[in-house]
Amino acid sequence: MAWKVTTAPVNEPWTVSEVKNYLKVDTSADDTLITTLIGAARQTAESYLNMALITQTITEKLDRLNSPTIYLSVNPVIAVSSFQYADSENNTQTYASSNYVVDTYSKPARLSLGFGKSWPTLYGNINDVTITYTAGFGTESSGVPMQIRQAILMMIADSYDNREDYVKKMPTASQYLLDQYRVQYF
Repeated sequence: MAWKVTTAPVNEPWTVSEVKNYLKVDTSADDTLITTLIGAARQTAESYLNMALITQTITEKLDRLNSPTIYLSVNPVIAVSSFQYADSENNTQTYASSNYVVDTYSKPARLSLGFGKSWPTLYGNINDVTITYTAGFGTESSGVPMQIRQAILMMIADSYDNREDYVKKMPTASQYLLDQYRVQYF
């Protein structure tokens, strides 16, 4: 499975002014740097968690459909908007949503065949299946669990204070807070 963010989030978990307040920065000299650190910390947290924090559209590609259950890569899933595949003639078809069930409660979220249904026959190329879905905790930062937001804030502060490379991947306290939400795959 491979996936891409095809519609990026419109907001970040923290605003520049909120981060500047936390960092006790009074000037606008570092606003561009702080904006960059906010986005980088969010993306690092999302990668570590296997999650989207602020609502975004994900396009996921699969080569084949061998199992009755597909585990989606980015959580929490809000809804699946499209399931397309290359048929035996290599024409793009839409697989009807009545043929599958989306389980947004499980972690990771999953898409499963409906009762008595079967997957369509694919052409046989790589990336024959394209599933498009929205994932995240909502469009506003207030939807993101506070422990995740706090972890991101500590990551931003650590990056702001330590601008050179060093061995540590992320602050230990951030990792501890994020571990509680991390989506594990089998």
